[in-house]
Amino acid sequence: MPSIPFSPLRFSVLLPFSLARRLTSAPTRFASTGSWVRFDWANALRFASIYDDDDPSDLSGFFQRVSICNRGTVREKAPFSIKRVLEYRNEEQRIGRKESIFLSTLRAKRSEGARIFTMINDCKETIWPAVIPGEKFEGGGFVLKAGQSMVFTAPVGWSGRIWGRTGCSFDRDGNGPCETASCGSTLKCGVAGKTPATLAEFTLAKLDFYDVSLVDGYNLPIAITPVNGNKHGGGNCSVAGCNSDLRENCPNDLAVKTVACRSACDVFDTDQYCCRGTYGGPSTCPPTQYSKLFKSACPGAYSYAYDDRSSLFTCSDGDYIITFCSKRKGSGATTIKSIFSWIIPMFATVISWWLWI
Repeated sequence: MPSIPFSPLRFSVLLPFSLARRLTSAPTRFASTGSWVRFDWANALRFASIYDDDDPSDLSGFFQRVSICNRGTVREKAPFSIKRVLEYRNEEQRIGRKESIFLSTLRAKRSEGARIFTMINDCKETIWPAVIPGEKFEGGGFVLKAGQSMVFTAPVGWSGRIWGRTGCSFDRDGNGPCETASCGSTLKCGVAGKTPATLAEFTLAKLDFYDVSLVDGYNLPIAITPVNGNKHGGGNCSVAGCNSDLRENCPNDLAVKTVACRSACDVFDTDQYCCRGTYGGPSTCPPTQYSKLFKSACPGAYSYAYDDRSSLFTCSDGDYIITFCSKRKGSGATTIKSIFSWIIPMFATVISWWLWI
């Protein structure tokens, strides 16, 4: 085997490519610790006690400290996003809560079977999420400004639905109308919202079931992202939801101005479109032209009553991020990264060979 003489020119040319290859081959090594660590919640609570962080001012620093002694993989997002983890101080002051949402959430996670729900508003405008049954979720309704997040816990056995209301105008007593998905005229919902409304539905058990449904129409994009779930428990822990804005392509028959898109069942109220009567089964109620349109825009959401095969998801022992106005980010960056991940090493090999000969 011939010896390879050292060449300063070859070294100076190949070094940048070698470093670039290292960076592209292991990007998570340089990722934000707080946003890519699967947290051990007992350790998180222990750190909160040690550092007296009942209400930490530096959440990023807190989670970086917590991650030092945490276990788990680096490729699973934590339910707390550092960039928009919570605006819990303002919320606590508004409702007069004595105990920190932060610490109470950590305590609740230690309880057997608790699930953490993180709701994020990625919309450009304020929305008013609603939940039924909502005892564990601010009484069933609350305000969520653009960019804000709220965290809740729900026990195993909870079964309910979550949706977002738009264009609301509530007074100090929590009374007022909404442009879409209102549940009467109150902030706190005790009944289902008015159609059309995009729904996030959950049934929590040993194996959780969850889905995003357009059966009652569409008013906001919603995505459900499981985190820290156990796929070995029988679930697939896949992302469910709709990232497209159906209002842009809503058929004229179903459009409600430009604020929402009604379901065909809601508009026409026939057995065929509502999957009832002689059409009340999966074999007699196939997808219609309208449900096919919904499905093409939102493949991961229910488009009609019997759209179970590609729309119902399961996960074991996971937490959930519910994102309103979710967009699949990073497709362009991923493409560029993937291109450079093979172009740079190939280019370096060619130059190395050229210098060698």
